[in-house]
Amino acid sequence: MDLNIIKKKMTVGPKKGQTMYGLSRVSMPTIHSNAILDEVKQSSTFSQGDAKHIIKELANVMVEFVANGCAVDLGELGTLRPTITAKSVDTRQECKASTITDRDIRYTSRADFATDMKGMSLRVLNAAASSANTGGADSPTDPDTGGNTDGGGTSGDDGGFAG
Repeated sequence: MDLNIIKKKMTVGPKKGQTMYGLSRVSMPTIHSNAILDEVKQSSTFSQGDAKHIIKELANVMVEFVANGCAVDLGELGTLRPTITAKSVDTRQECKASTITDRDIRYTSRADFATDMKGMSLRVLNAAASSANTGGADSPTDPDTGGNTDGGGTSGDDGGFAG
């Protein structure tokens, strides 16, 4: 996995105003379901249409179970479970469905996925620039911008760092 060095000016906490550096995952293209279906087709006796139908039905069944409050164990893939976020209220009587602010599905991978991730090769891009404290993906007009300053790096979903 490729990583970028990012630069961020801290806005809160004991390091407020201090410039910090961290790592962010470089976004790679999304692998679409057709590519996965092609892989399944090549490594099994299923046609692409068969695999597509199986995955679609699996998704329908998973949504039904999760919508009913069940956690769904997906074997080698991990587990899906429903989650909610609700407002805190002063009394038991005020606890109603209308206090729910968010509903989501949480995915948790199997422990062996996490183990496999620990063995993944990591490569810091612009590593030479980082040893000179110039940040990562610099702006052509400001060679010490370090790319994004929002703490999210280029990944948008799992970059940044705690300062």
